Amino acid sequence: MKTIRNAIACAIVCATLTACFSDEGNYTYESLKPPTWLINVNNDPIYVYGRGGEKTYIDASRYFNWGKLDSLERSKEVRYEWRLNGKVFSTELKETIPTDEFMKRLGLTDYPTGSFDGDFAIIEKATGISFKARTYITIEPPIAECDFIVYSAKNNSDPHIGSMSALSLKYGRAANGTFSVPKFIFKKHLSDDIPGTPKRMDVSLSLNVSPTGSVTAITQEGDAVVLNASTLKKAWELGSQFADGTPANFKVSARRDQEIDADNPAFTWVATQDGRIFTRQTGKHYLGGKFLTEPYYLDEKGYKITNFGHTLWGHTNIPCYDEKNRRVLIATSLEGNYHSYRVFMTDLSMPGWAGAPIMKMPADAEVFYLTAINGQMYWDRNNSWYQIWYNTGGKSMVGTFAVDNRTRKLNVPMANTYYFPYEVTGHQLNKETVFLTAATTRLSNLKSRCDLFSEGNKVFVVVRSGTWGATSIDQIGQLPLKGITSKVTAMTYDRNDQYTQGRDYKHLLVGCENGDVLIYEVTNLPAPVLVGKYNAGGRVASIKQLRAERTTLDMY
Repeated sequence: MKTIRNAIACAIVCATLTACFSDEGNYTYESLKPPTWLINVNNDPIYVYGRGGEKTYIDASRYFNWGKLDSLERSKEVRYEWRLNGKVFSTELKETIPTDEFMKRLGLTDYPTGSFDGDFAIIEKATGISFKARTYITIEPPIAECDFIVYSAKNNSDPHIGSMSALSLKYGRAANGTFSVPKFIFKKHLSDDIPGTPKRMDVSLSLNVSPTGSVTAITQEGDAVVLNASTLKKAWELGSQFADGTPANFKVSARRDQEIDADNPAFTWVATQDGRIFTRQTGKHYLGGKFLTEPYYLDEKGYKITNFGHTLWGHTNIPCYDEKNRRVLIATSLEGNYHSYRVFMTDLSMPGWAGAPIMKMPADAEVFYLTAINGQMYWDRNNSWYQIWYNTGGKSMVGTFAVDNRTRKLNVPMANTYYFPYEVTGHQLNKETVFLTAATTRLSNLKSRCDLFSEGNKVFVVVRSGTWGATSIDQIGQLPLKGITSKVTAMTYDRNDQYTQGRDYKHLLVGCENGDVLIYEVTNLPAPVLVGKYNAGGRVASIKQLRAERTTLDMY
């Protein structure tokens, strides 16, 4: 009778703990002494995180205790198993394992592109009763999603040799799943020497190159080398990726990619120093796709394009400036019949247009920057909004225009908001001015209508009005950034939205001529807080963040 009563009681308890334990043998239950889980094991996993070149820490002790039971005695009565696909990879409650060894235990020969679901079991030695929790295992390469690559001169004594460093803004995760205070890690000179004077860097998803894509280092001399973003090892010279041989006088000025994910076609635009544009389309999962050796043909006027403007990630409209004809163009991609795609470039025109002279800039105009901007505050959902920053008549000006998302035609910004160009009073832009804007419509704070530009070792902010139909800016003022002692040469926001619920860019990164890389917490942009400072060795040419390839986010 006692055995029957125990069995009935056990069955009742089992009904309430089905997610917590399992019966893996035939026996009579004598007792049931489960752990007290500190997480909801029905919904929340135990997180295991490893990174290549470092150590992986597995630790279940933070996720449970023995409650009112004798912890010391109970710990002697149980054993532990960590499993993936039924295979045990550890029998320790907690263990520190070199990540390369951890990958071998899991049967992995390369860094995965996703995470794995496994389980952790507390097994009672006497009975075989198993109390289980789900695990979520993530192994990232040495350089992972949302890390930053810093392209700089190796040292300022020899500015014609480039090098790449990596910066991680790592956020720890507590047992309840919330993010803790970040830990910054700066790893200097991870790449081999890159010959040539660093000019700029562009990033691509490029899963055929690595789990974190590729980076393309472009020099002032026009050389362009593609590197594995996970390891910063050289993959190939960009000029080797042409179907019918490298074009004559192929000196690269800029690169820009249009892509959403590996399941859709991707497009690459390359501009040369003499203003030619070369394109390619890759297949799904980046399987195949070479550049056309013939440059892109637009119209009988010809063109000269040496740079690409800023926009969001994805198959979007990229603004470009045609220096030959002094006009703004849009580079994009079009979907045709039967889900076919092609690259497409078009000019912008509109009868009666009286805004920024983008159809024919003044003869003395110098155009410095083209960018998409956040137009959500003006409630215009049919158009993409853009700015052009330029000098003319001795003044620095900013003009605003809109492009219809369906027809790719020029449009007047709704309610004539900033339809007429405004002057950046008190300032003179030049070729060394660094710009930073936020085109995403997801930002819910002042940052969404703030445009940054550099002037020597200072950074200024233009605050656009959030008022419908605004025609003048709110203010221009200096951003109080402490710690900058050298000319600003690069700026970018931290787009990682995993710890901000997608509503903010939490950090501003600034690179300088003396090699300094500074990190500011800018949740409250008017009052930035310096939280990290490192030095890359020489002049910082570019800072780029890897992955975070969501169409709601900027592609810096």
